[in-house]
Amino acid sequence: MCGITGFIGSGNQDTIRKMADTLRHRGPDEEGFFVDDKRGVHLGFRRLSIIDLSTGSQPIFNEDGTLAAVFNGEIYNYKELRRDLEKRHTFKTQTDTEVIVHLYEEIGERCFEKFNGMFAIAIWDAKKERLVLARDRMGKKPLYWAHLGNALAFGSELKAILAHPAAARKLSKKALLKYFFFLNVPSPWTIFEGMYKLEPGQMLVYQLKSPPAGGGAWGGGSISKSFYWQARYDTDPSITLHDALQEVDRLLEDATRIRLVSDVPLGIFLSGGIDSSIVAYYAARAARDSIKTFSIGFNVPKFDESPYARRVSELIGSEHHVELFDPATLLALLPKIAAFLDEPFSDSSILPTYLLSKFTRKHVTVALGGDGGDELFLGYPTFQAHRIAEWYRVLPGIIQERLLPALAHVLPVRHAGLSFDYKIKAFLFGAPHPVGIRQQAWISMFDPGIAQNIFSEEFLADLPDGTIHEDIDKKLQVLAPHHVDEAAMFLYERYFLGDQVLAKVDRASMAASIEVRAPFLDVRLVEYAHRIPTSLRLRFWQNKYLLKKLMRGKLPDDILDRPKRGFWAPVGPWLKKELVPLCDELFARDRIAQQGIFRYTAIQRLLTEHRSGARDHHRILWSLLMFQLWHDRWL
Repeated sequence: MCGITGFIGSGNQDTIRKMADTLRHRGPDEEGFFVDDKRGVHLGFRRLSIIDLSTGSQPIFNEDGTLAAVFNGEIYNYKELRRDLEKRHTFKTQTDTEVIVHLYEEIGERCFEKFNGMFAIAIWDAKKERLVLARDRMGKKPLYWAHLGNALAFGSELKAILAHPAAARKLSKKALLKYFFFLNVPSPWTIFEGMYKLEPGQMLVYQLKSPPAGGGAWGGGSISKSFYWQARYDTDPSITLHDALQEVDRLLEDATRIRLVSDVPLGIFLSGGIDSSIVAYYAARAARDSIKTFSIGFNVPKFDESPYARRVSELIGSEHHVELFDPATLLALLPKIAAFLDEPFSDSSILPTYLLSKFTRKHVTVALGGDGGDELFLGYPTFQAHRIAEWYRVLPGIIQERLLPALAHVLPVRHAGLSFDYKIKAFLFGAPHPVGIRQQAWISMFDPGIAQNIFSEEFLADLPDGTIHEDIDKKLQVLAPHHVDEAAMFLYERYFLGDQVLAKVDRASMAASIEVRAPFLDVRLVEYAHRIPTSLRLRFWQNKYLLKKLMRGKLPDDILDRPKRGFWAPVGPWLKKELVPLCDELFARDRIAQQGIFRYTAIQRLLTEHRSGARDHHRILWSLLMFQLWHDRWL
């Protein structure tokens, strides 16, 4: 696992070193550079050594040196690809990076279709005088880019591009509006004008313009973007429960097995939830020796899941490591988390994720996690809620707009995770909307109408209607889902998993210099899951029916049947007590007026209602708080 960066155009060797240095936490072991002064090409690399510790340095070249590549991630099928390539190429290392170079040499950009893994790749092709960037299908590894005048710059994190002298820090109003709706800045946008993320499954080609025939400087180039892979949701009604159980078992077993390959110590994130327990089970079945499992717990019973993790560990015979903390430990992490995020990010579970990563890194350098199981196998309660919402939307308007909201309003507010009152109020908040807006409204508790209340008139003046949800509208128009289940599944995978869950895990784990792998996101399993009828994944209102059926008898029933809890931080109570001084400072009248972004009176109303217990505004207040912390550091 590494950090990559580079540019073509204005800049020098000092520039690329500064850009690479911003990624030191992603690759603390060594650095590497490639420079082509003639064309102004600079590639930078920071390495966290995982495979081929002695000869795996980057950049890596083909035989004649006309191709240079830097790469962040893992290609899990590289040995299979290498066996064929060795018939025609001479390999100098045992790395998966060299497989990328030689396969690109043979089939060009089609090579990305062959890779099963997580990756952000940059290839300089000197013969064709172009730079090729690509990001993995599900968005496990990030890749930012920007056109900076006569330079094209890229990096694993936004801070690498910001280290280029031509980069300007201009806040994107459009991106900020989207941030509150998505709890992150969704790809392809970033929080800064003129800077972007590659989308999952996308590649970018920057074709350099040759100097004029009479001589002169190389200058500028043309950009083209395309998708080498896009999710398809063509369910196959001929797939039976028996077929699906057999194939998912086979794919999970192999996906886990190939992710156990490492030249450094490896372990498993084990929360005690279904998905991480499944990964731990298959890892124990595939490993030659006892596996190591890691979990964190808290000395508050309602906040502690470590007993479930310990129960699974005992069943599979793992060497289990657990550390207990006080929930206040999470709060103490807030300044550190805010410091390493170069975009505002409002998922509070990044706090325990970083704590787990940091604890695990004391023992191993690689960990397997359970990300993707909920999205692929319909594990979220909102999948049922979408079905109910389709019925709800045909109710008479007076029931939707007055009766049910009035009844929900009298429910007492309880800041206890996903409490009953929160679920009811969240459902009514999002249910009247079409599926795309509804899904994100449930996740963020922010819909387009709220923008008119919290943002200043000046801020909203030049933003057209529909800015918040334009990305979802366009994607659903292309996808044209046949059923609400397909639409919800796509939205979860593309926006919640890709831009939030995986971004959270990447930032938190990389800040602790540990690599995290996700067997559920193996491309073979993803594509097969998309073909399984939804009736086999969500049956009679039972989430994850297929996975639970597969694991019945392999994992304890109380692990499989316990309610989903998630990895959360007690943000609601904090905002009423511990975070009051910080909120008063960040939301002071003078500060809000100087920014010119928000309405001071609207924020004060949210704070007053939340602190009094009249309303639960923890989602939007936490989003505001995280933005203000980001704004203080970066602007």
